[in-house]
Amino acid sequence: MIRLRTKLWAFFLCVILLLYGVAYVLYDSSQQSVEEYNRNFKRFLLLNDVSQQTDQVLQALNTNLNEKSPNTRTIYQLRREKLLDLQERLVPEIQHQKNYILLGNYSNMIRNFLKESDLALSYSGLNDDAQSAYHYEQAAQLSQFILQTTQDLIDSELTQYYPFYAGMVERNRQLQSMSTAIFISILLTAGLFTYGFAGGITRPIERLVREAKQISRGNLDGKDIQVKSRDEIYYLAETFNRMRQRLKELIQEMKEKAALEKALQQQRVKNLEVQNLLKEMELKALQSQIHPHFLFNTLNTISKLAYLEGAEQASGLIESVSRMFRYNLRRMDRPVALREDAQHVQHYFAIQKARFRDRVQMSMEVEESCLSHILPVLTLQPLVENAFIHGVEDCESGAEIGVRIYRKHEDVVVEIKDNGKGMDAETVHRLLHPATEGNVRPSGHSTGLGVQNVLKRLCLFYSRDDVMTIESEEEKGTLVRLRMPFYPDEGSDHHVLVAHSG
Repeated sequence: MIRLRTKLWAFFLCVILLLYGVAYVLYDSSQQSVEEYNRNFKRFLLLNDVSQQTDQVLQALNTNLNEKSPNTRTIYQLRREKLLDLQERLVPEIQHQKNYILLGNYSNMIRNFLKESDLALSYSGLNDDAQSAYHYEQAAQLSQFILQTTQDLIDSELTQYYPFYAGMVERNRQLQSMSTAIFISILLTAGLFTYGFAGGITRPIERLVREAKQISRGNLDGKDIQVKSRDEIYYLAETFNRMRQRLKELIQEMKEKAALEKALQQQRVKNLEVQNLLKEMELKALQSQIHPHFLFNTLNTISKLAYLEGAEQASGLIESVSRMFRYNLRRMDRPVALREDAQHVQHYFAIQKARFRDRVQMSMEVEESCLSHILPVLTLQPLVENAFIHGVEDCESGAEIGVRIYRKHEDVVVEIKDNGKGMDAETVHRLLHPATEGNVRPSGHSTGLGVQNVLKRLCLFYSRDDVMTIESEEEKGTLVRLRMPFYPDEGSDHHVLVAHSG
């Protein structure tokens, strides 16, 4: 099988090679023209430099004859050396068959010019002004001859340059014609190839589209599509033919199962309705655990008697217990603001403080922006109670339990941390994956609501499964983290719950 990609790459490679060849020929021709032009231009510059440098040497000689200072002599020597360098470049860079006689005379005039200049300078040093003036005049005449000969050489070079320029123009014209012809040929070849290649792709695809439209109208009796080329289109057509045959078989099977599917669909709808009802009943059942009213009334009576008898600490403790029971007696099917559940934890802290005294340090920190968040009633206290019972209850000293509540993005985060004996990974997994059937077993001593009960109520309340995470390590403590989407209680009053520690 020759794949479409291979065909395209072969075509593009041929086009690129043709374009590269044309570009190379044009580039090589232009480079030759530029190099020839640079050589001619350098010859003109060299002759011009010789003429200018001769004049500068004569000026430096005149200045030196008048001033006779070391500085003017140095300038003369520098310019003389430069003129000698230019003279040495004349033969290798300018000489050719038609100008070698004139160029030889030109070079001799430069040498004689320098010789006369040196003689004028020498007689000036001997204070022979007559001989110095004579040789200076000779040098000046030679300078004029050099200037005239320079112009003759430039004219000769220009005469040689005209045929070169005409040839270069003609060569460029030919290259332009050739490149235009090549580009037109490439375009025609590419157009013909594209037409044939596209036709080989589009014609079978058009047949596939027509047959697909027939299938969309329910007609599966069309003829198989035949493709001659052995590429992806061939295998696409073969796959389409097999698909149509398979559709015929599937439609026949679907007709046979239509009645059964309808009955099963109705049964699924009924099952979903039953599952929704069971979920709603489960939530109400989990939130319907309450304590007897008479126990709350009895605690109120005991608190008043203790206060009248002067036992104010016992009275405060009983009042905290009474407020906890009052909180527990509220309707469990209604959510509460976070401030109320946090205050409930503070009462629980007060009771445990009386029990543990300095054995346990307790703290709570709540951001004000979280106070109006609503959540199921009795969410925090069972988790704090679990930290006491299973974490730090056996500690003789140095135990710590902290509650931190803060906002993170659009969530409210509750962290309950202790430095108790911790849990192994199996226990953590069991707490985070409670049984899906049957009632949740209660744990704890005061509310009867365990960690699994809290987790299940939160999952049902917020309709998400990632509400709780537990980080724990044996003998290093436990961190329970709740992450709940922020649900504000618009009707509640905002006030700051002051952090305290014991």
